Amino acid sequence: MHAQQEYRDSLKHLSSLLAKTHKALVDYELSLRELQVGECFNAGTKLQMLIQDPAFAWLRTMSQLMVLVDDAIYQKEPLAEEQYLNLREEVKKLMVDKTTTEFARPFDSICKKVPEIRHEHDKIVSFLEQRPSGYGPEEAELSVRDIQGP
Repeated sequence: MHAQQEYRDSLKHLSSLLAKTHKALVDYELSLRELQVGECFNAGTKLQMLIQDPAFAWLRTMSQLMVLVDDAIYQKEPLAEEQYLNLREEVKKLMVDKTTTEFARPFDSICKKVPEIRHEHDKIVSFLEQRPSGYGPEEAELSVRDIQGP
């Protein structure tokens, strides 16, 4: 049960980091659009643009991944280690390895221009570079001892 809570807490922190980065990206992209057309959009128009406008499609990849992370945090079933590790890996693929080029190109471009967004991204990278919950040195030593015997 202890590992379950560690997994959930870790995903909650990751979710928070993703949400801050996503909000900064959305705010930046919507501000650019408002400058391009010369008008301010109301909240409803902004939401419709994010959902339907092809120019914002690249952000939906991140949005969908955020939903998966949040679903795992709040699911009633126990959070399996494999599920936890898979979610971390999916976030790493998108945000660090940048294997989704539809997302990577605009994201990299914005990170180069906007220090605040680059800073939020750096926090995600730093978090993902940490050893996953439940994989601390104590656990590693125990498993070696168990294998080697007394």
